Amino acid sequence: MRRAGVVLLCAWTAAVAAPVRAQEEADAGEGSPLPVALSVEVGFGGKISLRGYAPLAVGLSTRTFRGRVRVGLEIGRPTEGEALEPVGLGEASLEPGAAVTVRGLLSPDLAARALRAPLRVVARAVDGAPVGEIEARPLVAEQDLLVVLDRRGAAPADFTQLSLGQRRVSTALLSRVADLPTNPLGYSGVSAILLGEMEFERWDARRAHALAGWVAQGGRLIVSLGQGGGPLKQSLLGRALGEGLAPVPFEAAPRPGDAVRLEGLLARLGPVDGLETLHPPLAAVLRPGPGDRVLARDDTRPRGRPFVVRRSHGRGELFLVASDLWSPPFLHTPHVRRLVETFLQARGSSGWQHRTGVLFPELKGKRMPARFGPVFALLILYALLAGPGVYFLLRARGRGLLLWVAIPGLTAVFSLLVPLYRLFLSEGESALVGVRLLEARAGQSVGVETIDVLLFSGSPDPKRFTLAGPDATGYAVRPVPFASSASPLFGEALAGNGEGGLEATVPVALWGTRYLSFARTVPAPRCEGLVSLDSSDAGPVADRLRLRYGGPRALRDPVLVYSRRSTLAVHPLGERLAVGAEFDRSLDDVLPASAYKAPDKGLAGAVVVRLLRANILNDRRAYLIGWYEDECPVKAEPNVRSRGCPVVQVVSLPLRFARGVPFGVAERTVEAATIARVDSDTLLREVRTRLVLPGRGAGALRGLRLRVASSVQGASALQGLQLFGRWQGEEGPVLKPIDLGRAEVQAKGRSLVLRLTDPNRWCSPDGELLFVQRFERRAAEPDRLWAAGIDVAAEWEEEPKAPSPRPGEGW
Repeated sequence: MRRAGVVLLCAWTAAVAAPVRAQEEADAGEGSPLPVALSVEVGFGGKISLRGYAPLAVGLSTRTFRGRVRVGLEIGRPTEGEALEPVGLGEASLEPGAAVTVRGLLSPDLAARALRAPLRVVARAVDGAPVGEIEARPLVAEQDLLVVLDRRGAAPADFTQLSLGQRRVSTALLSRVADLPTNPLGYSGVSAILLGEMEFERWDARRAHALAGWVAQGGRLIVSLGQGGGPLKQSLLGRALGEGLAPVPFEAAPRPGDAVRLEGLLARLGPVDGLETLHPPLAAVLRPGPGDRVLARDDTRPRGRPFVVRRSHGRGELFLVASDLWSPPFLHTPHVRRLVETFLQARGSSGWQHRTGVLFPELKGKRMPARFGPVFALLILYALLAGPGVYFLLRARGRGLLLWVAIPGLTAVFSLLVPLYRLFLSEGESALVGVRLLEARAGQSVGVETIDVLLFSGSPDPKRFTLAGPDATGYAVRPVPFASSASPLFGEALAGNGEGGLEATVPVALWGTRYLSFARTVPAPRCEGLVSLDSSDAGPVADRLRLRYGGPRALRDPVLVYSRRSTLAVHPLGERLAVGAEFDRSLDDVLPASAYKAPDKGLAGAVVVRLLRANILNDRRAYLIGWYEDECPVKAEPNVRSRGCPVVQVVSLPLRFARGVPFGVAERTVEAATIARVDSDTLLREVRTRLVLPGRGAGALRGLRLRVASSVQGASALQGLQLFGRWQGEEGPVLKPIDLGRAEVQAKGRSLVLRLTDPNRWCSPDGELLFVQRFERRAAEPDRLWAAGIDVAAEWEEEPKAPSPRPGEGW
């Protein structure tokens, strides 16, 4: 009995001690660090924009762990009742003492949720056990983001006051090439990039094509040409940009700074009295070509050499500055900030844009007939006919007892067919339907191709997608209801792009669908031409088209689209435009774009009509639009058959104004600044409006009309507006007062129109006009309550008509 008591006492002690010991071990395990240390960098210095994808870099290092790990994101904390959503980033192999970086992209939807919930990065071993984790610091969402790339790690001036109209522009700084995205989508949320001296010899092909691909797909790149631009042109980035750097001649040596004077440019940006020098250390030679815009010149007589050139590249554009902005006379001055603001406000590229909004509404309605395997057909036959049929047949004959034998037997027979059905599923065929949109500018060699595909899966296996091209990108499009008119949403970005192209694996459910969007740069169609507009307010309209089309394929149902008297007009060019077609014709039979109906009722015709309604065509360009059938460049495996892929081709043509420019055509840039503070609550403001006329500049004007309009103020208030214009005097440009008291009142008293005398005195040789308004307002009031909108209309001197080109000759 005594021995039994000792045994019971020992058993009770062990039972009590075991949970305590287990808890201590658990506490010790929780306190021990995981074997893999993580670091994470989201966006650009923690700043992101919800307009596009944000780059994400995860650094992994370990001293003891060896093996492969999977890195993923988890949004939210399960213990707090929030949804836990893992998102895979990639895999990496770790060795003790080594450091590895895994890069990915954060979609706008996940980034928006990461602003509200924790963003946790978790590394897991092959068996799923966590080996490392970290919680990212809070993200900062910016509406407009300027990224500065320079090895010196600082902006050339204080950019904290940088603004785009009434919106502030945030600045992010990157000084190492290793921190740059390797996918063009990593820049998709950026408004513009300022590129300085960025160790061009260290750029690899992936990072070079990522930045160049972003520019071609709508990005805005400001290039500060330090050292004359030679290191940039010789680098992989310079080769990737290609024709974008054509105004920078490779063989030309930079000019010495003492031979370059920038007083005129700097005076436009602010007072020059306090500047140490008006000469840059060096100045690159810029030779703009056809279609390039000279935004500023130096003071070299008689006209000045180009100092700032704006060049289109694909859907994007480059601003080439001939000197280093990190050197005098720009360094640490407000002039460089105002110069960058003019680039941001310039009309043209509005940043990276996806074209899924045009293609998605038409492609999402496609349906493929369901294809059932023979074994699955037998299963359906049993479930719908054989099983119920046996039941009612035996019950009607009074043999209900046989049901206990017949139905289980039939079930067992058909169940044996399930493995055979799985074999048929593995060989099931999937279908791929797609549409391509090819955009280019006439005379350029770089085009941008958007390929949207819809996959109908006939098997449960993941699908592997490939697309050739060093800057190829892709992302999944989140579905919206079929009858909904909502815009498609960005989904998960497809990783795996490299020098040879994009390759990614996407899971697709059995009999499910996935909508994917791809983009890349391609050779542009060979096309030359222009549209000559008779834009005078009086007289008959006599617009003309001059075109030479060189392929690559003949176009079906071609149309010309351009802005005619503030209305988007469509001019059909027949049923087919053959390769080598060349003509010069008058544009008489046009119709409004809203009334155009495509002859083809298929997918291509629907996309063309959608393109005319999408409000993405620039009203200062003309467009040649047509389509042809071709193969889909996106390849999918296993056992995926492409069902066709029409190509809608859009070539942008320049507009030439024959007799003048109407209101609403001149390119406008508005700059606002506070001149002085009258008292604690009143500011003296100055609003500068720069207007650039297309075509000819000073010396060619016959008439010039000024329109001053406001939706808030009446005619009497506008007539009292303090307005000045830049007058080209004998000793240089000066600001001359403009008397609005004799202007004609129009638009129900909301606008004034004044004909300016001696029009060539108001216009610079590059066709630029400057008007300055000054007014007082309260500090809390916006400028729009007091400032008026300024616009001009011009008439040219008559030119002798040039003869029409003969076949084989240019114009």
